[in-house]
Amino acid sequence: MPPYGSFVDVGSRIYAFSSFKSYIIDYTSHTVQHLPRMPFPMSALLADVIGGRIYVYGYHVTDQKSHGILVFNTETQTWEGPMTVPRMQIRDGCLWEKACIVDDVLYFYDYSDMELNAYDPEHKCWQVVKGVEDLMAEMRRVVCFWAMAMTNYAGKLVFFFVNKKALGRF
Repeated sequence: MPPYGSFVDVGSRIYAFSSFKSYIIDYTSHTVQHLPRMPFPMSALLADVIGGRIYVYGYHVTDQKSHGILVFNTETQTWEGPMTVPRMQIRDGCLWEKACIVDDVLYFYDYSDMELNAYDPEHKCWQVVKGVEDLMAEMRRVVCFWAMAMTNYAGKLVFFFVNKKALGRF
């Protein structure tokens, strides 16, 4: 099993994706199997389930400037795609481990533009999230990238971060 990578669960199975190998762990039968090889190896992976399929986002291992999205169909156990996405569409410089998926939409906070972005795979486009201006103003006060996290809780996007004022108290 890979010591690093991205892990998602679908039903009674855990899917483990790393740069060169992927596995499926069935925790009802206590078995581990190899998944079919990815169409191209990827690093800095983020995997999550959208619409019953597993979307794997990351960088091409051989070209760190090139991004891609792979889609794994859990019903047929096959890869669909791959989709190599133009840099502007995949958001150049996005660090995927800081992203989060809620209601089949990928969210991440873009530190270069200081805004919350959303990617809708159905429409294959990025949008700036509207109606969160007060939250974004507070996010601009985040001291450093490692001090921020997002998660999906009960279908809501939840932020955890430390601002400069609070950091001074520690």
